[in-house]
Amino acid sequence: MTHRTIMKSVLALFLVCFSSMLKADEQLFAGTPVATLVEEHLLATSEREIPSDGRIELRLPQGLPEKGLRLDDFIFDARSGMFVTRLISTQGDSIGFRGQAVIAVPVYVPVRRIPSGILLSQEDFHMVDIAMMAMPANTLRNPEDILGMESRRILLGGRPVLAGSISEPLVIERGDEVSIILSSGGLNLSAPGKVLEDGAMGQNVRVVNLKSNASLTATVVSKGVVEVIAK
Repeated sequence: MTHRTIMKSVLALFLVCFSSMLKADEQLFAGTPVATLVEEHLLATSEREIPSDGRIELRLPQGLPEKGLRLDDFIFDARSGMFVTRLISTQGDSIGFRGQAVIAVPVYVPVRRIPSGILLSQEDFHMVDIAMMAMPANTLRNPEDILGMESRRILLGGRPVLAGSISEPLVIERGDEVSIILSSGGLNLSAPGKVLEDGAMGQNVRVVNLKSNASLTATVVSKGVVEVIAK
């Protein structure tokens, strides 16, 4: 291979590398959509973790460039969704602006007003998007956390269901007469009793033995039956 041929090969390789560098620079300075830049900052600065099924709705001012290099001094108020920041444009200009980011998440809510003491079924609910900033931290969002439970207080239509507003269905209610089963070392004894408080399946309740008038704690095992296991 002659010296001239080697030089031509080196020159061709240099031109290829230089062309690749130019394309990389073009991509670098082409900028990123402003909406994407805002979303990146929201994910990094939000006080509450944004669920994977959450959706960010942005309200940006008119006249703002579609793309930029980065955002500086990003300040976000999670309660109102308002933010203020500075956009560094692809020309290097600094543009201050305000906007709003509404983080919406799907939530399972009642389709109507539900009184207390109702066994919750699928026909009572539907899925809607709710602004995360308006959703209490103890909201139950998923059907599996709600269906089959019983309302402890009134549930409002279209409003999130809170963890403390529902419970396992009551099997025994205060004042019910029950059979108290005493289990001890393979020996099972039975006595009539009365429940002193409401109870769901597997829950411990206070009962009184109507024969001995003694008060004790028992576990609800079925409707009308509680069990005491002697240690």
